[in-house]
Amino acid sequence: MEFIEIQEKLHTVKSPDLITNNVSTMKQTTESFIEKLKKQDIKDRRFAKGTLRMFYIYIVFMFLLFIVNPDPDLVLYHRIGGASLFTAVLIFAILLRKRYLASKNRSYDIDTLSFFEETEERLVFKIENPWIFVSALILICIGENLFVINRYWNPEWGTVNGVIFVTSLYFLLLFFGFLFARRSWKKDKEPLYKIIKNLKTEFTK
Repeated sequence: MEFIEIQEKLHTVKSPDLITNNVSTMKQTTESFIEKLKKQDIKDRRFAKGTLRMFYIYIVFMFLLFIVNPDPDLVLYHRIGGASLFTAVLIFAILLRKRYLASKNRSYDIDTLSFFEETEERLVFKIENPWIFVSALILICIGENLFVINRYWNPEWGTVNGVIFVTSLYFLLLFFGFLFARRSWKKDKEPLYKIIKNLKTEFTK
């Protein structure tokens, strides 16, 4: 990364020594941050690559079992449930692959302010493509309800009660998943997020 912008930013200060010291300090801090960021990006790509492999295996399995399979014992709710789960995982795989490719092709050699803004945006804790992500979660909920209620739920307990039970359990698992994701972010990315915010603040003063 070039640091010409940092030097120009500090030229409003009259003391040449102070300019040199500030540029040197900010350059060292930014370079150290970039090294940490690269290591985190490598870690994220490895995780994404392994997860994508599992997704691909699951997608092929679900497609063959519930969509292609001519078994007459597979009734309509089996196929609808399987199609829902297949579509949901396919969506997750597409979103994850898009993120993986973006990370793989990322350039760190851009102007300083653009780097700060882009990095701050991607390090913040958030759900990318939230509506698509939520749609996939809904499809999983539909598929799970169809399987559990039609296969394992006693009709005497009531279908509505079954839907409430399965959906509540599903949302409980989502809640724990959210807590795990938040904890993982706080451990790995929040420190980087705080550093980039401080660097951006110093640069834009």
